[in-house]
Amino acid sequence: DFIRSVGDAAGKGPEALAVFRGFVEQPGVPLLDVALDCAQAPTVEVRQQRLRPVGSSAPELQWTTPACFRDGTRTQCADIRSQAQRVPLADKACPAWLVANPDGKSYYVPRYAPALAKKIRSNVSALTTDEMLATVTDTSVLSQSGLLPISEALAWANAGLDHPSLLARRFSVSLVQEQRDPWLTPKDTEAKRAILQKRLVPLARELGWRERPGDSDELRDLRATVMPFAADEGDPALRAEARDLALAWVANREAVPVNMIPPVLDTAARFADAPTYDKLRELMLKTVNLRERSYLVSSLARTREPVLRDRTLALTIDKGFSGRDALDLIEDALDDDTNRRAAFDFVRANYDPLLAKLPEQSMPRIMRSLGDLCTREERDLFVGFFNDRVPGILGGPRAYRQALERIDLCIAARSQQ
Repeated sequence: DFIRSVGDAAGKGPEALAVFRGFVEQPGVPLLDVALDCAQAPTVEVRQQRLRPVGSSAPELQWTTPACFRDGTRTQCADIRSQAQRVPLADKACPAWLVANPDGKSYYVPRYAPALAKKIRSNVSALTTDEMLATVTDTSVLSQSGLLPISEALAWANAGLDHPSLLARRFSVSLVQEQRDPWLTPKDTEAKRAILQKRLVPLARELGWRERPGDSDELRDLRATVMPFAADEGDPALRAEARDLALAWVANREAVPVNMIPPVLDTAARFADAPTYDKLRELMLKTVNLRERSYLVSSLARTREPVLRDRTLALTIDKGFSGRDALDLIEDALDDDTNRRAAFDFVRANYDPLLAKLPEQSMPRIMRSLGDLCTREERDLFVGFFNDRVPGILGGPRAYRQALERIDLCIAARSQQ
């Protein structure tokens, strides 16, 4: 009744009710392919379909989608009813650029034709903060789903770093970080490396690990995102600074601002030598402060040196280490792109003692983390190990199916690159 009343007030009546039902009663979200055609009168070409990751078996659905387009001087809207539709623009001149998600308020995901995408990226400072955030977020969704080339994702991230909003820049850093190295073509690898060396490492050196008086919350969040990534991928000097700060924090908890404790500890542990590792591990085992222990468990799970990493994973079956901390450590190791495979190997080799020690329903959580596996070899290992074990695990079959679906979708998406 409420929706019908809204439709009547807008002069749409039953048509408005049908539009709302399409979004309320159906799963999924529309994907709008958007192109700008100025061969004659300026027109937006729109093609609508359900957003389905490559490899998905989800059925196609239909919506009547209210879509709006902004070109800097005006915003124009239309109802997209069919799979393909042309929307004439009111202005007779061809716009220099056009966005299909004004102020980031849409209930659909736009995918821009390459020519239009280049126009938008050339005018990125004209986008509002919400438009830039929505564009970067949509790009992440499309790239992860195999619906947009990684090269385009990197191009959008590079453009987002030029936006005046610090929040948009932080999201753009995360977009670069999402593009895992094993997925990249040689050309994509070169593009990602260029963004790191020319944009992110200089930005990290400018910001530094330490907060400064007057820093805004957005600047603090940008620092916490870019510093560990730049240290991981591009700058050994930043790693050394993180180690020194981490050791200073071990001696004095006031040495590092709260917002920077996880980035500093993660970086220090990730590249720890034996003496640094031992100091972090010693504090983790003896501290009674739950937050400190959580920071240290998460950080040590990222240790890369193989011998030290094995020592960390072995803690999970140590009698003196709590089951809850053991679960957190395993999940954090599985969430780390570099350590995921080693952690999976450890889980398979120590399944029975882990099952006996970890809290109830831990294995479904571990399987959910394993949904980030993304090669056919890893898929075969996952299926071969868990397929016959999940029937006896509470919640296991559902977690197994969901993780396997994610693995399959990731493999399918990467096959498109």
